[in-house]
Amino acid sequence: MLNNSTTPEQVVDKMFDDLVKSRFIEMFGTSINPKYGSVKIEELVSKDIEKVAKRYDLEDEINYIDISSINKESRTIVGTTVYLVKDAPSRAQQCVCKGDILLSNVRPNLKTLAIVTSNEDKLVCSTGFTVLRCTKSCPEYLIIAITEDHFTNKLVKKVTGSNYPAVTSKDVLKSTIPNAPFELQKQFAVFVQQVDKSKVIYKEVVSKFDDLIKSRFIEMFDKYKTNMRALDVVCDSITAGGDKPNLVSSVKTKECPHPIYSNGETNMGLFGYTDGYIIGKPAVTISARGTIGFVAVRDAFFTPIVRLITLIPSTNLNCIYLKYALEGSISGNAGSSIQQLTVPNVKNIKIPLPPFDEQTAFETFVKQIDKMKTVLLSYVISNVNKGSMNS
Repeated sequence: MLNNSTTPEQVVDKMFDDLVKSRFIEMFGTSINPKYGSVKIEELVSKDIEKVAKRYDLEDEINYIDISSINKESRTIVGTTVYLVKDAPSRAQQCVCKGDILLSNVRPNLKTLAIVTSNEDKLVCSTGFTVLRCTKSCPEYLIIAITEDHFTNKLVKKVTGSNYPAVTSKDVLKSTIPNAPFELQKQFAVFVQQVDKSKVIYKEVVSKFDDLIKSRFIEMFDKYKTNMRALDVVCDSITAGGDKPNLVSSVKTKECPHPIYSNGETNMGLFGYTDGYIIGKPAVTISARGTIGFVAVRDAFFTPIVRLITLIPSTNLNCIYLKYALEGSISGNAGSSIQQLTVPNVKNIKIPLPPFDEQTAFETFVKQIDKMKTVLLSYVISNVNKGSMNS
């Protein structure tokens, strides 16, 4: 069952990514234990990445891609900056085109890369990237090969610099990956494309489920907008998280069984685990910094930190109902440019207060949808793994 009546997008992405990674290792091995021997990356890609000075005049405009242009999660280029060549940063040197893979040389442990999908003219990227233009490899194969953990660990060992830890493009190009037969690479590429297609289909269906929940919320509770109550009245407490505990574990252990939550959506805000807890009852949290307004239902026994706002509802308020009521009421929703959400802000927010049995009925409906999401995800993962996801 997916936690807290949600299917966090990053959790779903990780499940599909793990599916691809496990298939890669099954078919090809790893960079330190390859099934078909090893090959240097430079033997699989073009060495002729044209320089800006050879293609453009000083008065020409270019569309510049740097590390801030990359969305790490989606591996996409989310924006470019227009410069005249004469005014561009000195690192704006590499001419790129659709299909190129841009792998960041900075902090290789982060595995930051993007695939150029645009036909936009005059695309130029920073020398902080290694540009991989496949000539003897399938892009889908190469992307997984260069983000495989053993490959990354080898790159990390070549890092120089402490303030700006990085490798060189030469380090990347001289590194080895499994030398898989091209026909097998193509089979793997088809599998990756099928996984991507299945992920899109799954998310489209889940989006419709989420819309259904929102519609049911309005249908059930819009009539109670004449009975609005301030959160300060309907919650037993509204507090902001403090400093992180002295003892923090990155994984759940016997000594550190209780979660620590911070602001943000990534991994549902999970920061780590500790030996004690601050909040001993089921609660709802609101991200107060960074990604403002991200709302989550939390089980009892956790510690909020870094001003994460925690609401413990009174006995006549259901946590799941409160979550959805907040999502429709907070002016600083996720992604807002508001710098910070404060406890006084939250205390003054008003929500409808319907009868508790109706709130409970809504919770039951949400959990039914949640179960359907889980069943659907299991079905999709199972079928795509069998290679039979044809519809």
